[in-house]
Amino acid sequence: MTRLKIQDIREGDIFYESSQAVTAKFLASQDPHSDEIDIQGRVHTRWHLKALHEVSNTIQHFTVTEGFEHYGPSLYTQPAYVVATSQGFSYPPLS
Repeated sequence: MTRLKIQDIREGDIFYESSQAVTAKFLASQDPHSDEIDIQGRVHTRWHLKALHEVSNTIQHFTVTEGFEHYGPSLYTQPAYVVATSQGFSYPPLS
């Protein structure tokens, strides 16, 4: 499992957001884009990404500000949390 940087995700990529023992699967619907934001006199790059949520079939907007990544979403190449089922392993999706 690898943690992803939002700026490295590309349209069509599948990725997972995992937090507090639950996981959501997404399909990137566009390449990320950036802008700049002034925070207390310092300019930071802010990344934006839209992705389709697997369960609800709705578009989720992700935003990460460089230097403040720890406040943003935890994005991964694979689910961070899995549960054992009679068919093997699956991830507990956000509904």
